[in-house]
Amino acid sequence: MSRVPVASWRLGLWLCVLFMYIAFATAAIASSALKVDSNAADELPSPCGHGQVASEQSDLPLTYVTLRRNSNGLRYQVEVNLKRLNASATTDQRAVEPRAAVTVSSDSMDSGWAPIRIAVFTPDLEDQSKYCTAVGQMRPDSSGSLVRCSSVADLLTDAKKRTLISSILPQAVSMHAQRLKVRPPAADTTIVVNTMPGSHCGSFTVPPAHRTVGVPDADFVVYVAAGPTSTPRSFMAWAVTCQYYPNTATITSRPAVGAVYFNPRYLPT
Repeated sequence: MSRVPVASWRLGLWLCVLFMYIAFATAAIASSALKVDSNAADELPSPCGHGQVASEQSDLPLTYVTLRRNSNGLRYQVEVNLKRLNASATTDQRAVEPRAAVTVSSDSMDSGWAPIRIAVFTPDLEDQSKYCTAVGQMRPDSSGSLVRCSSVADLLTDAKKRTLISSILPQAVSMHAQRLKVRPPAADTTIVVNTMPGSHCGSFTVPPAHRTVGVPDADFVVYVAAGPTSTPRSFMAWAVTCQYYPNTATITSRPAVGAVYFNPRYLPT
């Protein structure tokens, strides 16, 4: 694939994720759980499939994904370090740094806010039974049905997977992390993932430890997958909220767990 089409697909996917980010940020601001730059996005996004999925779930979408390898059992994690604006990131330890133009002031009014911490897990990208590797296979479509892998475009090749993990996701989270601060939960809080509701959330693999011990050092937990769909040309990606924090006197409907699903047809090689 030439450089121009690759750039075009990446831009489309980035804008799709941006649209999901805007939808989530609007809800989070209303619940006083999240702080966002008012100029975070000023372009219309590409069409993507999260709206329909979210409406079926009766919940708002959620998309926050990135890479940060960690030795404590997290598959991938992101943190924002406000003191290292010009620091460079390595492939295995990518810290997303906000630009000075979009950072939130650090005066006393911000004492209750902290950089967002996101733990992202991709077990379904490592399980070949969850995505197409050959034309003619039958694979789950994230909604409880089996779908035939009808085209080479449906295949999640190693090249597409590398692009998703090493390029598309970090670019998407870079925009998010530059703009978001949250009121963190109490110290030592872990996110214990409950039963994932519905056919969409329920189709994602959750490591057993997440249901018992929980995920530490995170404000959000996100599961990422990519696979076939019964309507292969209808969306590039979708995301949905699967679990919320318990409501408090000041914060309600704060997402704790979400899932993101990518259509391999639109992943560049």
